[in-house]
Amino acid sequence: MVAFIKKLFSMGKGKQVQEKKIFQKLELNRERTSIVAINDDGKRGDILTITRSNRCHFNIGKDHIVVRAKYIHIALRFSAKIMEDWEKHGPFRSRDKEVDFEKLFKECLTSYDLDVYYGVAPPEKKKKKKRKVVMDDDANYFGEEEKADEPEEENEPEVEEQPEEEGEKEDPCWVQIYVNGRKIYATFECPHIDVIEKCAMIGEAKPYDQSLEVAQHLFSESGQEVDITSDAILSVNIRESEAVYHTGMVNRMFDGKAVFSFTLSKQPKNAPNFAQVASLAADFCESVNLTYHIEMIKKAVKIAKDGMPEKDIVFGHKARARRNQIERRIDDYEGVHNIHFRPERPILRQEDDYSF
Repeated sequence: MVAFIKKLFSMGKGKQVQEKKIFQKLELNRERTSIVAINDDGKRGDILTITRSNRCHFNIGKDHIVVRAKYIHIALRFSAKIMEDWEKHGPFRSRDKEVDFEKLFKECLTSYDLDVYYGVAPPEKKKKKKRKVVMDDDANYFGEEEKADEPEEENEPEVEEQPEEEGEKEDPCWVQIYVNGRKIYATFECPHIDVIEKCAMIGEAKPYDQSLEVAQHLFSESGQEVDITSDAILSVNIRESEAVYHTGMVNRMFDGKAVFSFTLSKQPKNAPNFAQVASLAADFCESVNLTYHIEMIKKAVKIAKDGMPEKDIVFGHKARARRNQIERRIDDYEGVHNIHFRPERPILRQEDDYSF
């Protein structure tokens, strides 16, 4: 027996122990979390808060990351940016400088997001005679544009200063980041969600639903009896395996739900990484959502007697252009990588898309 124990503990000595490959996974849930005060008589009272968000969570190394955002595609793109930054610069806690999450967030916003949600149109570039500067849709118009051949000086778009209103104004594309339960960046504050995310890290084996019970207990101990409920729908599920990435998606469509999945092979040449898969999922989510709005506008145009408001038509044109741009990008990606859909890739572009 002694000899067996010595042999057991001597195994692997002098040899390099190969690290086990840890495959990544990511889940995104559409959530509606409500916190209601409980009165002294035990009945439900005032609603303290109702928060709708898209909660994306995944692990990088030893860190558990949660990204909450108002829009699904922003949550996924921000998550992809965080993964890329981690892969390039290493774990957050071991860096000399703090992570510039604000910069990463701004890089997630496309010119369409800035135009439609923030009302900031991208600056027009002055064209040279021989060669024009083509701005990519994902360019950052917050002052860090990509430069091509040093174009002539251009004027930044003038944005009229609005008088400050009482209370904090919600960011149109707000995001929140939690690392191991601690909020490290947010463009939208919600103290109740902060408590829930901290409770989610109490005991790594506990499911997220139990964190709501823990949070409810903490509120009770602080003197505030509350009832916390959260309705969640799994919308995006990405799993990595030895040879492929599996992605399942559930999105709303004008004729019901778009439920489909795709597998992306880790081909020897130009193999995708996890962040690229998350970005591809973001493209699909945004394209499906834009198609939903386009179909609603087409339906409204057919039944409108006095015509549609000009602002709705303009929005429809912008949504159509952005959706078509994303679909072309997915077409290009599909041409380069080995991707299989089940049951099939949703057909989003329709013949009557230009009916308004």
